[in-house]
Amino acid sequence: MLSKKYHTREKRVKYFNYVKTFLNDLEENAYLEPTKIINMNGKVLFDGFTIHKDIYLEKQIRSD
Repeated sequence: MLSKKYHTREKRVKYFNYVKTFLNDLEENAYLEPTKIINMNGKVLFDGFTIHKDIYLEKQIRSD
């Protein structure tokens, strides 16, 4: 479990600003790529989408 120090308001604001800047700087032709992050044991840690392998999403933006 993550420590309480990880979920501070300052860190959430900093991460929000990082994501906002990243999305604002994307080129118009950027797209989502389906991706899976697999650990060394072959277990799928993440199954979703990525934007330039910098931002990982569990689902497409504006989808159910």
